[in-house]
Order: sequence, then C-alpha cells, then structure tokens
Amino acid sequence: MICNTLPVPNNQFLLSQASDFVSSAPWDRFLCNKIFKPKTNLPPMSDYNPPAKRPDIIKNTQICRLWYKKDNTFWVPKANICLMFKSPLANTTPIHHVRTRLYTELVKDALNEYLYNAEIAGVSYNLNYQIQGLVLRLNGYNDKLPILLEKIVIKMKNLKVDPERFSLIKERIQRGYKNSLLDSPHQQSTYYLNYLTNDNIWTNEEKLEVLENIKYEDIEMFYPELLGHLFIESLIHGNILKDDAIKMLQKVEEILQPKALLPSQLIGSRSVLIPEGKKFIYQRNVFDINNINSAIEYYIQIGDPMNKELRTKSSLVAQIANEPCFDQLRTKEQLGYIVTSGTKSQVSSLGFKLKIQSERDSIHLENRIEDFLNKLQTIIENMSEQEYQKQIQSLIVKKLEKPKNLSQESFRYWNHIKSGYYDFEQVDTDVEELRKIEKQDLLEFYKKFINPNSPVYKKLSVHLRSQKSNKTKLNDGFVDEEKKDDVVVKTEELELELKDYNEIINDMVLWKSHMKLGPTATPVESEMFKSF
Repeated sequence: MICNTLPVPNNQFLLSQASDFVSSAPWDRFLCNKIFKPKTNLPPMSDYNPPAKRPDIIKNTQICRLWYKKDNTFWVPKANICLMFKSPLANTTPIHHVRTRLYTELVKDALNEYLYNAEIAGVSYNLNYQIQGLVLRLNGYNDKLPILLEKIVIKMKNLKVDPERFSLIKERIQRGYKNSLLDSPHQQSTYYLNYLTNDNIWTNEEKLEVLENIKYEDIEMFYPELLGHLFIESLIHGNILKDDAIKMLQKVEEILQPKALLPSQLIGSRSVLIPEGKKFIYQRNVFDINNINSAIEYYIQIGDPMNKELRTKSSLVAQIANEPCFDQLRTKEQLGYIVTSGTKSQVSSLGFKLKIQSERDSIHLENRIEDFLNKLQTIIENMSEQEYQKQIQSLIVKKLEKPKNLSQESFRYWNHIKSGYYDFEQVDTDVEELRKIEKQDLLEFYKKFINPNSPVYKKLSVHLRSQKSNKTKLNDGFVDEEKKDDVVVKTEELELELKDYNEIINDMVLWKSHMKLGPTATPVESEMFKSF
C-alpha cells in the first residue's frame, strides 16, 4: 500500500494492491455483454459535414412513411423511434374512442413484466392513444430497440384479453373520467376550450356513458379491425443505419400485415373557425360544489398558423404581454395565483389566449382581461425602440435554443411530423421574419386582431363558475350575503355584467354544428412525398 500526495490541490490519495476477487473477475466477458457495450455506428466527425437540420424520407408507400435521421449532433449509442398507427376507427364515435383506449391500456398491461427487463437493458417504450390512432415511442441503446419493437408489435397483433385484467383496467379508466370532473377549474377551462375548437373531440361525459356497456369480448373483436387498415407514420432518429431502419419498419409491416387506407380516410383533424366580429362565451358551473375557485380561458382567434407573418407577430405579442399580464392581473389586481398568457396553435387556426383561476367571478375576470388588452396596446405604443428590439432579440434567442440531447431533438422532429405540416425549417423562417417586423407593423396587427374594439376581433371565452355563492367577492375581500346591502358595490356590479356584444353558447354540440371548419394540415413541401 502506498500513500502519496497530489501537488494540486495538495490532497492525499492511496494506492493498494487489488484483491484476488477483483483480479480474477472475468472482465472481458462483462465488457463484451451487449447490455453494457452497445454496438455503435458512429462515422468519423468532420468539420465539412455540419449536422443536418431535418430528417429525410427513406420509405414512402401506401402503408407507411419512414422519416430517418442519423445522429450527427450528440454522437451517443442511442436512438429514438416514433410510430403513429393512423386509423379512422380510433375516434369515429365515443365508443370507438373508448375501445381504442381500453385496447391501448390492455397491451401496456400485458407488457409490464417484459418492460422491467427492457429497462434493465437500457431501453424503454411508451404506447399512447391519440385522436388519429396509436402512438408508440421507443428509446435507449440502439442495438436493443429492434428486439423491443418486435416484441411490442407482436403483442399488439396477438393480444389475448384477460377478463380479470379487463375489468380492473375498465374500472381504472372509468374512475379517471369521473375524477376529471373534479379537476381544477383552470384545467377544465382548457379542456372545454379544446372541445369547442376541435371538430372530433368527445366529452368525458360521453365517454363515461358508452364505457359502462363495453365488455372484454368487444375489445377482442374490435382491435383486429383497428389494425386491419392502417397508415404508419414513423421517425427513426439516432445511432441506427439507414438499411437497419428500413428493416425495422418492414418487420412491423410483416407482423401487422395491414391493408392501405383510402385517401379520404387519411383526412386529419380540423379546427372550428370563429366568424369575424363574433364574441362567444361558454359558461358552466364547476362540478365540485365545494370549490371556491372560478376560472376563465380567453381565446382570441387570429388566423392560419402557417402564415409566417401572423405566426411571428402573434408570438411577439405573447412575448411582450408575458410580464405585464402577470404584473397587472396577478400582482396589482391580485385576481388569482394562476395567471398565464401565450399563443394557441391548432390545425388551421392560431390564436392568443389568457387564463386566470381566481376566487372572483369569471365575469369579473372577463372584463379585467379586456381592460388589460386595451392597456397592452398602450404599452406597445409607449415602448422605446431599444425596448422593442430587446423583446425581439429575447424571442429570437428562445427560438434558436438548441436541443440539449437526442430526445429533445427527436421530440422537435416528431412534433413537426405529427402536425401534418412537416415544417422543419419553421424556426429559421420565423427568426428571419421577426427581424423584419417594425413596431408600427406590430401595432397595426394588434389593433386589427387583438384589440377587443376591432371589427374583425374573434373571441371565444370559457367560464368555469364556482357554485359557492354564499359570499359576494369584492376587490377588498368578502362580504356576507346578509350585509351586502350595507356595502357600496356599484363598481363590482358593473364588473359582473357581460358586455352586450357577447353571445352566450347554451349548447356546445349545436354551436359547433353551425360553425365552419378550417382546412386540414397540408405539407409545406408536397414534392418531398414522392413514393419509393
């Protein structure tokens, strides 16, 4: 045993002879184990080959499309795989939606035991239901992913529904739907706004109604139909060779053996378009009678999200509004702890939204938001050129922030793919457009689309109102109902009246049936989709 001292920072360390156990351990065998030494396919790095900014299509047929990108940024022996199994049967009616959800949970339940071993080997997966179908994601060491993918897809194809497990999973889903009615008001306001602005979303009440009568035999009969006709949209990104990526997707096709969907069956989601000049409000009570909070989600629809001018100006307004929104509505007016603002992007529609959860009545919140929107225009008008350019630069820095790891980069690519627009160059386009926006241009945009007094202003506001009505909420606190006549409440009474121009939505389904729908997502570059 030898004791020595490091010259810097003058710390002592100890050298000793390794024990017989350590010396005799079969290290070569351990290091050759594939779990600890994944196969790498890393080419030599070169200054002349900058990292690619987007994946490429390497397979495109009537059954599947494969986006592929070799990792040349992070150089790790890992990969991410995303597959979307698109099927119109997944969401045709509430009963189709619930059956697909049950099937997804049953597959995951059947794979639980295998998943433990997979995680030990450094790989994992996630299977989820979305409106367009099933989404399967895998990540981890690249040499293990083909094995895991094959195992999952075989289970999807040959699932044997256990009646006992079915009953437990059905009960769990049923409990989840019921518990969602007790979500916080601000969560419910977001849920109902999404329902009102999308054409193919079902309410939890509708799902609960059909779930009750579904039996395990229904799932056994349903899922072969679900998988019988598919389009598989996929992304393979990381330390995987192109030929291996193609083989992996071919294996999925061989196992599932789906038939092609008709072009009309591939039409995606669409958004509800609010007519110009219309201002709608949807109100409902908070389900929990003991919840003292109300909430509002105030949505201003602007236009097409693929219009780069509207998109960048909307994001710039959101950037500028962030601090004054919180300062005015949260800090100064103390309306509630949850005060947020930002853009809302959907297929064929883009907007600006504000959300508040408060013990104040939602009508009061509605009027305070509109007052703030008028003040925000003044804030932009009084902004110096230096302050304005600082806001632009801050937004550009956010947009140009690079992914910190392989998974973040894969997530960005997949978001562009599943959106249906495939606009991988959007960040660069937006940054270039942001640098062109003058303050006066932004003001004209604001006056036209976001100022509540604009003749083309389009608003949809969702109110979740507390049922705790035994107290009148005032700016300076609470007053008992018996004493409210002794208090001057003129200001508050004005705040609890909706403006005459608002139209109340009494029936969500009927309202949606009278609204026009926007177009489905269209790829920004149609020529990239040649078949091969």
